[in-house]
Amino acid sequence: MTTSEDALIQIARRYSHIGMQVAKAYHQRQADLELDKVLMPERLSTPGGTATSIATLEELRDLTATHRQAYQKLMVAFAGEMARALEELPEAVRDAERDRIVPMLEWQFNAQREFYENRDRWIAAAEQVCELIEDRRARLTFTDDGVLFEADDDLDRFQALMTSLDEMQQREVEQLAQRIERMKRSAAALGMSFSE
Repeated sequence: MTTSEDALIQIARRYSHIGMQVAKAYHQRQADLELDKVLMPERLSTPGGTATSIATLEELRDLTATHRQAYQKLMVAFAGEMARALEELPEAVRDAERDRIVPMLEWQFNAQREFYENRDRWIAAAEQVCELIEDRRARLTFTDDGVLFEADDDLDRFQALMTSLDEMQQREVEQLAQRIERMKRSAAALGMSFSE
């Protein structure tokens, strides 16, 4: 391995480490928001609880926007450093390394874009549930089993939103599992350890 190839590995290690730290910070802050409580009937049963849920969703939107900006800056810096390091490689190696690195970067960009799109859709759907509850508060009843709507149209809308939220959650779980597996492989290839 040439010194230039070693530089590629060092750049990848450094940015992988930073990326893992940024992701952990995001997920910890997200956990602190207690998103599992946002749509709980107990919380939504009062106007104050619904307002708390809407405020939590706004915090999540802000957190996600901040994370998106940090991630974009990180990836732009990483791609720039990798491009400069690639130019230092002997021509015989440069194209092969570029052909290996570019698809990995594209996969990472696409995976992260999908994450943010899914997260934005989840926030919007959760807000719609809160708005529906608040708008229909006088014509609904909270029970131990959930929410009873007076109008069938409202119930249909509520169920469609909840189904959509469940599907988005499942997709996020699948995406996260794929990303974790890929990070583990990348970390191992770079001689790093990966802890979830």
